[in-house]
Amino acid sequence: MPSTVPTSAPPPPSTTPSCTLFVGRLSHFTSNDSFRLAMTKYGRVKSLHLVRHIVTGTSHGYALVEYETEKEKRRAYK
Repeated sequence: MPSTVPTSAPPPPSTTPSCTLFVGRLSHFTSNDSFRLAMTKYGRVKSLHLVRHIVTGTSHGYALVEYETEKEKRRAYK
């Protein structure tokens, strides 16, 4: 049976769910730099995605932060 997935499909994201933290209730004025600085207090940030409106560029008020280890994520969660 032929595969239904095209060969040019992008690879799955390289994020680790157990090391990823959802952060909500952020100010709409939050910048990537200030948020990254705040989150590095808890550990090494591997990636950070501050969700923004596609047209206006303003923050939607939430973000996803991926830490290097699960221990660092738990430290930020507390």
